[in-house]
Amino acid sequence: MMQQAISTVLFPDGPYFGGATQGVQGDPMRHIMMAATVGLAAPADRPIRILEIGSWTGFSALTWAQAIDRFVPHKGTLLCVDPWSAYLSDTDVRRADVYRNMDALGRSGLAYELFRHNIRFAPAGVRIDHARGLSHDVLPYLRKDHFDIVYIDGSHYYEDVLKDIRLAEELLAEGGILCGDDLELQMAECDRAFAESCKAIDYTLDPATRRGFHPGVTLAVDEAFGPVSALRGYWYMRKTAGGYQPVSLEGAPMFVPDHFPDEHKRHCQALLNR
Repeated sequence: MMQQAISTVLFPDGPYFGGATQGVQGDPMRHIMMAATVGLAAPADRPIRILEIGSWTGFSALTWAQAIDRFVPHKGTLLCVDPWSAYLSDTDVRRADVYRNMDALGRSGLAYELFRHNIRFAPAGVRIDHARGLSHDVLPYLRKDHFDIVYIDGSHYYEDVLKDIRLAEELLAEGGILCGDDLELQMAECDRAFAESCKAIDYTLDPATRRGFHPGVTLAVDEAFGPVSALRGYWYMRKTAGGYQPVSLEGAPMFVPDHFPDEHKRHCQALLNR
């Protein structure tokens, strides 16, 4: 409670994702495509229901909430599931400052309190609930075939990603979209043997392409679906009676969320104006 009070005093007028919080990660254009997904998945006659697995300090939660407010006439709800605690391997924590910072924020409880502070700035018509716990402990208790969108951005280790996908499939309604972050390379684009050797590493450099990628995400998504529809690291598939099908974002409504840092707003708006 003290940490939440401090956040409110320090940042009374808006959310905070700066400093060493790692609150803004990856390509910001992924959030534009996430928001577009809401327009594609929105039910015509009721509120939309979105499940987010992995929320950290709430940057993506605000993206979903603003998209719901903008694109869904009946508004909707967002359920965020995250342990908000230390989850990175000791190997990764020793590798880089970014992991040490995230580990410290998780252990201290600051990541959780920042999340609670930041979601206060979601649009008033969108309800955000959260469940604090590991996804494989929380998801089995959620209603089956219930959500219109399930977004996976929790642990990037292979076994965790695959488990999240399998659990998410049971929770997604037919016609809904299963999506996720950090698929920089699909399996056909990288060295499979190398990816297999790095499945317990969060992020590394593919020797075949010299591009950074999350090997656990690449391996798990490939095992679950094979090739998927994806842009700039954001992947998305629609659940049908006959299995999962690719999704096209062509013509989908897009906008730049209000909570983006100014440099992200300029970058994304320039790309959208092309």
